[in-house]
Amino acid sequence: MSGKEQSDSQPEEATAQPADPVATALALKTQGNAEYKKKNFRQAVKYYTLAIDTHPTPAYYSNRSAAYLQMNLYHKGVDDAKQAISLDSSFAKAFLRMGNGYYHLGQFTEARLAYESVLSLDPKNKVAKKEARIVKKLETTSALVTALVDKKEFTRAAAVMKTVDEGCVHAEIFELLATKILLGQNKFSEASRAAGRILQGNDKCADAYVLRGQAMCSMGNIEQGVKLFQAALRYDPDHKEAKIAFKSNRKITKMKEAGNKAFKAGNIDEAVAKYTEAIKFADYNTYVCAMLYCNRAACLMKQKKYKEAKADCSSAIEKNPDYPKAYM
Repeated sequence: MSGKEQSDSQPEEATAQPADPVATALALKTQGNAEYKKKNFRQAVKYYTLAIDTHPTPAYYSNRSAAYLQMNLYHKGVDDAKQAISLDSSFAKAFLRMGNGYYHLGQFTEARLAYESVLSLDPKNKVAKKEARIVKKLETTSALVTALVDKKEFTRAAAVMKTVDEGCVHAEIFELLATKILLGQNKFSEASRAAGRILQGNDKCADAYVLRGQAMCSMGNIEQGVKLFQAALRYDPDHKEAKIAFKSNRKITKMKEAGNKAFKAGNIDEAVAKYTEAIKFADYNTYVCAMLYCNRAACLMKQKKYKEAKADCSSAIEKNPDYPKAYM
């Protein structure tokens, strides 16, 4: 037998067959479902993620969305529901999950629209009907409380907040509104803690950083307040309130320090000018404004302008009745 014939007669080596990605993904999804049923949601997410990486389908994204929602990771739950819908715009269950996520985030308009999308696909869906009614009411309530807070009617706003169901009051929008009410009622320490709780659940919430910064500044801790405004701008560079608060509080600090330096150097006229400029920027901040009025009053006393000094002490008391130096 020739060498060629011998070579041709050798058995061929078996070649590994590539795994079927559809079957592999399905098996991973099945494992995810098993973990989900056992309430091991973190493990369920792991398997759903592997299934998505292997062969993405609307159902796998929707399943992972459900697991994220169970873990209170509402932003991620909404994002996965959106991914499912982008792959299948008729997937009613994904719209339901998106509505659920938006509801817990306090984005009631978006939640309502999601539930309405479900009803356009499945007009008899009882869950969507019920949830749509709930979020519509919450949408109206949050708009009313927002309007009252904007008008500085904090007592009325607090009263309306008491009508919100216990299960909804921890939605981010209501927690933010509650914090604004505390600030408006000069309950700065409580407002700071409330904003801190929001940040524990969502450490990228620019509004919460701003509110905590305002609370800190109102308690006289301007340096910490400025850092919180900077944090807000890291997550939302266009945040209008954060920009204004950051600039104004830096100016207040600069003017106050310049006034203090001038006062110690005996340049009383310059100190008065610096404190006066700082007061213009600190008008909204009752604690700091009271402190600045008292500083200027001390200058006026040095100049023997007793009537004007008394007027500044009265202004300090009007701004913050609890500021002790105003009574000295």
